[in-house]
Order: sequence, then structure tokens, then C-alpha cells
Amino acid sequence: VDDLLLGLHVHHTGEDELLWPTLLSRVPLEKALISRMHGQHEQVAVHVEAATKLLTQWRGTGDAADGGRLADALDDLAIALGEHLTEEEQHILPLAERHLTEREWAMLGQHGLAAMGRARALMTLGAILEDATPRERAQFLHTVPRPARIAWYLVGRRRYREAMRRRREVA
Repeated sequence: VDDLLLGLHVHHTGEDELLWPTLLSRVPLEKALISRMHGQHEQVAVHVEAATKLLTQWRGTGDAADGGRLADALDDLAIALGEHLTEEEQHILPLAERHLTEREWAMLGQHGLAAMGRARALMTLGAILEDATPRERAQFLHTVPRPARIAWYLVGRRRYREAMRRRREVA
């Protein structure tokens, strides 16, 4: 849950700083869409903040009621995030593909890597790849910067598999 909440924060911060301003400057006719996406970020941030507080509270008590409130907050986050990601995939990704350079797109990934740290980023990469189809996996890995791709193959895959094995044994 920590990784999910941090990942959302980092992902949205990167878009707020790097994606929205670039798209607004190049596709001013899409101002309403981009403003709506930014507003959705603000709503997701409210849910992330609530879930973060409840996660801290639940960790301190282990109480079932606290866990229930955390689960409800995560459900609310999933609903807000689902709406946002659907619109992002349908409308923003095609705009980004047409109006951003490869270097600008790569800067989003570099922002995430810098904010999360290499070890956590490799775990996030593993989680993304685990649920991807072989085609999606190949496409995604093609976008990952070469040094990170090498780190994934040399270290990340093994660490991810081991971490998941340990987590699944506990569950």
C-alpha cells in the first residue's frame, strides 16, 4: 500500500510538473480536458492523503475497525483512480504520443525514478510487468531507459520474484 500511494503521488506530480504544461502549450484547444485531468489529480490526492493517514493509524493499532476504514478509503481511491486512468488512456496518451518528443516522455520516467529511488522503482517495474501481457511487457520495457532495463534484467527480476515469494508465503 505504501508503494501504491507513493507511486500515485510521484506519477501525478510528474504529470503536473512535466506533462500538463507541455500539452497546454502545444494543444491549447484541449485546455478543458487537461484542466479536468489536473482536477482529477487533486481528487486522487485527497484520497491518497486520507488512505495514508488511515494506514498509519491502522499500523499503530492493528484494529479491525481501523483496517475497515482503510479498506473503504482504498476503495474510494480505486474508484477515483479508475475514472481518471480511463480518461487518461483514452484521451491523454494519444495527445502525448502526438505532441511530446521521446525525450520529454522519458523525462516523466526519470522523474519517477529519481523520486522513488532505484530499489523501489525496480519493485514497481516488477509489479507492472507481472500483470502485463507478453506484448505489453515488450512494449513497456522498450520505453524503459537502457540503464534501468539492464538493472532490471541483472538484479530487479530476481529481487522482485524473491520479494513476491516472501509476501505470498506470509499471506
